[in-house]
Amino acid sequence: MDYSASVFILTGETEDFSGKTPRLRYFGRSPELGPVEIEFTGFPYVCFGPEADAGVELPEHTQRAGVVKNFSGEYMRGYYCDNRDDLRKLSDALKGAGQELLETDLKAHERFLMELGVRGGAWIEGSAREKNGRIYFKNPKIRAFAVKTDFRKASIDIENGVNIDKLFSIAVHLTGCGPERKKVFMLDESAYEMNDFTTCYSNETDLLNAFLTYIEVEDPDIIIGWNVIGYDLNQLQRYCERNYLDFKFDRQGREPDIFSPMMGVSFA
Repeated sequence: MDYSASVFILTGETEDFSGKTPRLRYFGRSPELGPVEIEFTGFPYVCFGPEADAGVELPEHTQRAGVVKNFSGEYMRGYYCDNRDDLRKLSDALKGAGQELLETDLKAHERFLMELGVRGGAWIEGSAREKNGRIYFKNPKIRAFAVKTDFRKASIDIENGVNIDKLFSIAVHLTGCGPERKKVFMLDESAYEMNDFTTCYSNETDLLNAFLTYIEVEDPDIIIGWNVIGYDLNQLQRYCERNYLDFKFDRQGREPDIFSPMMGVSFA
């Protein structure tokens, strides 16, 4: 079915495949369609640099002259590679000849939106279908567009022991783009329903499984909380590991990559 809709793009990623062009994937929220997944294929890696000296052996690629200028006002050539391996070989070959490519560190999904002038809001047109509760587009037309929308937000908070390494409960509060919902997953001696929004579990494994399933089904756009990455998600990932569970917490069913470049600052 063909759709035309506005969408605010929240996240993006570049999926690399050996010897193939990258797959660009984005997730966002549309005021008209709800949660949206967008995929683009067939777009090569792009970087810039001077014309290669004669005799320098380069991997398979294409070039365009006079694409952009560097800070010295000199025209740079555009180098286009179908896959990351060729881009790396191209960069190594030019560096070996005393030349250097520019912007090889830019991620393909970020460059794609930058060149279109899309800073979040976009208008998309194309064929789409339902996929995992979202409207899925592949290779639609896309352009920058001012979008105002609410998001489905999940605020989470865990309670665990300070002196004992034990998870006691996980609370979730859902708001925006749908009914407000509250849910508490609590550890107790037996499994039972405490009230309309609190379920007790007799072991940590069942508690974690129920929480992860709940997040997957509710599919929030944004997860918030007090130090939610640096503490809550970090602890939940550790609890899943000791219970031999996959901490599948993103929309692709993968574990988040949590890192802290400095004290008090965490990213996922």
